[in-house]
Amino acid sequence: MRQSHDVGDRVETTDGDRGIVRWVGAMANKDGVWLGVEWDDPLRGKHDGAHDGVRYFACENARAGAHGASFVRPHKVHASRTFVEAFWDKYSRSPRNEREEDDMYIHTVRGHRVRVELCETTADAMDCGDGGVKRRLREMKRAYVDDARVATVGPPGEAGECAGALEVLGLAGSLLSSWNEVLRLAEEFPRLEALDLTGMRPTSWSWDETDSTKRGGFERLKVLVLNDTNITWQEMCSLSVYLPELRELYLNLNGIETFRRKGKDSPFPKLHTLSLDGNAVKDWSEVEELGRSLPNLQKLHLSQNALREIERSTSSVFPTLKSLLVGDNALSDWRSVDALDAFPELVEARLSGNPLAESASARHEIIARVARLAVLNGSMVTAAERKDSEIRYLRRVLQQLKDVALDTSARTVVSDTNPRVDALVNTHGDLVTHATRAPGVATLASASIELNLRLESSQHSMRKKLPRSTTIGKLKLLCAKLFKIPVADTTLVLIPHAADSAEPTRLSPDDEPLARFDPSDGDIVAIHTSA
Repeated sequence: MRQSHDVGDRVETTDGDRGIVRWVGAMANKDGVWLGVEWDDPLRGKHDGAHDGVRYFACENARAGAHGASFVRPHKVHASRTFVEAFWDKYSRSPRNEREEDDMYIHTVRGHRVRVELCETTADAMDCGDGGVKRRLREMKRAYVDDARVATVGPPGEAGECAGALEVLGLAGSLLSSWNEVLRLAEEFPRLEALDLTGMRPTSWSWDETDSTKRGGFERLKVLVLNDTNITWQEMCSLSVYLPELRELYLNLNGIETFRRKGKDSPFPKLHTLSLDGNAVKDWSEVEELGRSLPNLQKLHLSQNALREIERSTSSVFPTLKSLLVGDNALSDWRSVDALDAFPELVEARLSGNPLAESASARHEIIARVARLAVLNGSMVTAAERKDSEIRYLRRVLQQLKDVALDTSARTVVSDTNPRVDALVNTHGDLVTHATRAPGVATLASASIELNLRLESSQHSMRKKLPRSTTIGKLKLLCAKLFKIPVADTTLVLIPHAADSAEPTRLSPDDEPLARFDPSDGDIVAIHTSA
């Protein structure tokens, strides 16, 4: 372990805060040695490097603001460790660290912890002796040395000798301070395929050209996690020369706003999954830059950003995209949903947490507007749900068109804001050919409908004449009163009485009027209860 600290070192205090040492020395009117630390969390600090009128250093992180730093005594800072020290301490299973065997976790990109189960037991490790432990560690394929104050890979060859077979390595919360030091991992672990460096905060993402050109890169690495590292997209692209086989990249919580960069070549031609949750993306044109530079992208995660719209591109910017997760943004216009229908391969979307998805009927409308959607908000879209959603949506839009039949401009607006209507009519037909007439010309008979209300549990039925304007919610209340059943447990299904009529249709949501479902006199409303 290393007890001394130099300018540029990453450190962790005894209370768990991390930062970069910007200054080491004696302060005016104070005894002993002090460390001037710029904190990862700007709320942790007390000043910007100046104290009692004396400037000792300046914060380099623009996000730190006026209170991103403070002075601490060296004894308040943990000693840093090499990779081998941390790895051996966690996995050797010697008696001094028996308490750690229940504390082995994978840190997921969403902040969850998944416990790691190892085949070897503490007894096994002790029985095989020190030499046996070393052999076992050298053969390990996966290791998660998270939050272990690893500041350096160590002397050349040491880490490789200890754990050279590693293919998956978790170093979340490490104190590595440079990309050059990360490249040391590539030397020590040539088989590495997945690497998690969440929370790493190097002084910069550039590297010593003289030193780094002597080394190769991560020739096999397919998965890289750099969440909460303050890296920019431009810096990420500059590292692409060391990541020729990268398939999955996680850059959550980095404050990224733009994806514009120099050069036209694809930085990651094999990348198929990119996660950018919790960043600061506002403009869809920035997202399109990703589509132009990542030709094989299949999954794009953009939840918890600040997107206001998804634009319908005239060209296929994302020709291979299958999954787009944009939950918890600021999408409020249905044109953003219609834009998804133009993605030729899109089958999965997440839109929950956006203003347009707040209503109870939003799921049905999203399904109807996006033809190939198979998974919405993590839930499968069944064939029955798609048919029900499309018919419900089509009934409503066609009724709107009939209501404005004599107003050309209004019809144009309805058509333009519902671009899938023609395709749905071709699939399901004109579902409102018997809809109510325009306001002011309907007779009392045409404005009412006689329905057979039937409680399925007892087959008891009643005939009732109702206004076509009756909402489904009011019809549920009526059924609950007539048959003495709970409203909350009631589901209504419209069953046409004519054999050649449409198939049964679930009546929902509650704010829709009966007219939207085009019922005919004599149709049955089947009342189902969950009780």
